[in-house]
Amino acid sequence: MKQTILTLSFGLLVASCGSDSEPAGSGSASTTSGPGSTGTGASGGSGTSAGGSSSTGVGATGGVAGGATGGNGSGGAPPCGSNPNPPGGACPAACTGGCQGNVCTIDCGSGSNCAGKTIDCPPDFACVVVCTGVDACDTGTVNCNASYGCTLQCDGGTDACGDVALNCGDGPCKVECGPGGECTGTTVKCGAGACTATCGGGEMPMLDCQNACACTGC
Repeated sequence: MKQTILTLSFGLLVASCGSDSEPAGSGSASTTSGPGSTGTGASGGSGTSAGGSSSTGVGATGGVAGGATGGNGSGGAPPCGSNPNPPGGACPAACTGGCQGNVCTIDCGSGSNCAGKTIDCPPDFACVVVCTGVDACDTGTVNCNASYGCTLQCDGGTDACGDVALNCGDGPCKVECGPGGECTGTTVKCGAGACTATCGGGEMPMLDCQNACACTGC
């Protein structure tokens, strides 16, 4: 009888211990697995987020740099000053050498009575003033129009453009001097555009560069 009671008590004790240890083991495993899984997920999310941020940053930087470089590369350097295309039209009477498209030529050859005169280039045309021969335009004044290109050509003898005052507009402006002292005392008052003088020899014109975007003398 004693032995039976001891056997039953031992069996119940074993059963009781087995029942308590199994849930504890299962709960412990679940708890360990849970934080581990959660931690891995957070780490993965953080990594994904960081990766997205990095990708966005590189893309934005590349886009801005590429846009700026591409703009400068394709556009190139801006032109010097303004050089709009003149509209032209019916050839004005002042263009004594005729008109070729939108370019007016004012011809002041020897004996043309341009010496000491004021020559005004007409609006809506680029202008070429030709002074050929001794004293052709001596002591005269040439006023370019406000916006378009203007060229003074001096050739064929002493003082063809002697003491001439060339007043440029904002378009390209140029004086061309021959080799025989054609530009003795010639002065050029530059505008905002490119301002240039070329010489075949002899006296050189004087350039007042002012605000010219480029200024090149002989």
